[in-house]
Amino acid sequence: MRIFFRSIMGPDPTDDDFKSYAALGRKPRQTDPEFLERWRGVSVYDTYRQARKNARAVNWRIGTWIAELHIADDAPVRYVGPGPTGHWD
Repeated sequence: MRIFFRSIMGPDPTDDDFKSYAALGRKPRQTDPEFLERWRGVSVYDTYRQARKNARAVNWRIGTWIAELHIADDAPVRYVGPGPTGHWD
């Protein structure tokens, strides 16, 4: 099982808290294929501290709560990462 951490908006998670920006219908800031591939992914972190640091860096706009996600080994999920800050899509 993989465990990731993600900022969410409140204490009671909603489906939208776990959707990509693309799935939420937000307009991408760039149009290059590599950026758009990441845009379609859900942003998560290796640790609680990394997720909290990221949320603080953007003045908590992405949420003041951190959710712990447990992803089963056999889940149909593709991971891309980690980046230098522990970030995955």
